[in-house]
Amino acid sequence: MKKNIRLLLVALVAISVQKVSAQSAVAVGTNGVYGYAYGSGSQRAAVLRALRNCEASGGVNIHVATSTFAPGFGAIAYWREPGGRWAIGCALGKGTRYEAIHRSIDECLERGGLNPRIVASWP
Repeated sequence: MKKNIRLLLVALVAISVQKVSAQSAVAVGTNGVYGYAYGSGSQRAAVLRALRNCEASGGVNIHVATSTFAPGFGAIAYWREPGGRWAIGCALGKGTRYEAIHRSIDECLERGGLNPRIVASWP
């Protein structure tokens, strides 16, 4: 009986870890268009999906802003001025959604954003 309970606990832990192990990436174009991906099977897959998502949204001269294989929460904060200036902040692999959101806002402000808003958060 104890052995069955242990096996059940191990299985539940494995399932819960699998749900948060979301490799993620954010790609950005020089025109301020971004794309992101999470929950990919690998960091490389997340990067490729983020690049494709950015391109599909109209990004030009795209580069990977950040990526991680670490499990955890992620968020993107974004600010754009009507005249064209923009700033983005990304936080990946954080322990809580709160931490991811606040770190991405701080990063956006550090990069010149004036009133960033959260445009994405996961899981």
